[in-house]
Amino acid sequence: MTAEVSSQPQEPTGGVLEKFFRFNQRVMLGGKILVGAIMTFSAFLLFINVVLRYVFHYGMSWAEEVTRYILLWTVFVGAGVISREGAHVSMEALYNIWPAKLQRIAFLAINIFCIATIVTIFFFGIDIVKMVIETGQTSEAAFIPMWLIYGAFPVGSILMILGYLETALRHQARKPVKPSDISFDQGRHDS
Repeated sequence: MTAEVSSQPQEPTGGVLEKFFRFNQRVMLGGKILVGAIMTFSAFLLFINVVLRYVFHYGMSWAEEVTRYILLWTVFVGAGVISREGAHVSMEALYNIWPAKLQRIAFLAINIFCIATIVTIFFFGIDIVKMVIETGQTSEAAFIPMWLIYGAFPVGSILMILGYLETALRHQARKPVKPSDISFDQGRHDS
């Protein structure tokens, strides 16, 4: 008896990569839902406050403050989501004229640099969260614990790290993100 040898090269980490990609897809879907929910809440809150102010001559003093803090969460969680999709603003003019091999190396270097920068922001955010927990700080008008607000830094950083890591791994494995990877239907309607 002879063992059959597959002509296809076996990728020992292929299964692990696919599991990571699926996990990340679900995490980023949660991020999209969170961003959509908090933006909807923010718009609703501002609308109610405008109606109260101009119709009833009464405004909620805390509404603008809450909206500012919601914007912070929207920016950091949204940045995490779009880092996976490769949708951050970038300068590509010089990059596009390089040979393919140099582009691959540069792409990996850029992603490593981004991850390193975001890891720094993550630890900075953790330090801020610890500090405001220790001091018991709350927001001025809404009395929201400030650690909930500054929690956007580490949460968004984790999402960005996951997004850039997936982008780098996909680029190296030559498995680009497909539209079904970033849509809400998760490929159920691909033709």
